[in-house]
Amino acid sequence: MTTNPPSGHPHAPDASTLVQAMADTYHEWRDGQIHQDQADLPEALWHYTNAAGLMGILGSNTLWATHVHHLNDTSEFSYGLGIVLHYLEDAVQYVKSDSARSVLAGLTAHDGAALNDYFSKRPHLFVTCFCSKGNVLSQWRAYTAAGTGGGAYALEFKPKDPHVWASGANHGLRLRKVIYDRARQEQLCEDLVRKLVVILDQDPQDPQDPQDPMDLRLLNEFGYRLEDGVIDFATACKHPDFAEESEWRLIYRHQPHPSAPELRYREARGMIAPYVALDLPEVIGNRARRPLPVYRIQVGPGGDREASMSSLRLYLDQNDMSDVEVTGSATPFR
Repeated sequence: MTTNPPSGHPHAPDASTLVQAMADTYHEWRDGQIHQDQADLPEALWHYTNAAGLMGILGSNTLWATHVHHLNDTSEFSYGLGIVLHYLEDAVQYVKSDSARSVLAGLTAHDGAALNDYFSKRPHLFVTCFCSKGNVLSQWRAYTAAGTGGGAYALEFKPKDPHVWASGANHGLRLRKVIYDRARQEQLCEDLVRKLVVILDQDPQDPQDPQDPMDLRLLNEFGYRLEDGVIDFATACKHPDFAEESEWRLIYRHQPHPSAPELRYREARGMIAPYVALDLPEVIGNRARRPLPVYRIQVGPGGDREASMSSLRLYLDQNDMSDVEVTGSATPFR
């Protein structure tokens, strides 16, 4: 890791300059990810669910976003956080400033207990999952009712249509492509963490006083940008073994606000799982009456597919959604 001159260097920038440099570094990194996601956005995204979920979505014109700690794979967020911790631990060995070394050592001590504890309690992150493929057997199996062989559905959305994915009431929404490639994950993490640490390492301590504490403005800015970076990074990374899912995620960061979606709760795997109902997206044209631009619903394999398709068409006709196409998957369930 390349670092700048050690603390106390006569030409070291002042704290205000370093604080601005941290903010600029984070925003440049984040904007790069946003532009890449926009470039990679597919023609269609699919949301897999069961019959109850399907009726809930169509009946309320909302999608449920589940708290990140209650997703099916409970290790998802901790996987990305673990990569960040690796780079912070590595940086402890290379920084020249005693104050920077002390900050990093505190964050990474006891296998990152401080960071793990912080992100286990806040911020409140919620995720709605999509797939760039409309006929994935593992997804059909995941949402099929046990013992029935049927009851799974995939709703097709077209995100490149002229609409916005975040209505005015939903703050902090972001559509992200999930990254599975470990080399790319590590490079993306290093691109941000290394630069933030280099700036932190330039803390303008008093060279005559080794015990001079780090400038509080710089320390706070490092904490803010590291937190934002972890959120952006860890919510968009999964273990390479899940690459078949080709997942995209709508990520919502809940913050207190009069127009923020209400926190709700449901039972999931024997626990109380927080979730929010997101109104998205707004559309134009012949679907302007419905916030959700569902173009097609595919009925999963197994069970009585024809009966499922027939009842779904009846449901759509009765709810003024007859223009939504209904198809059935020909994939063998077993």
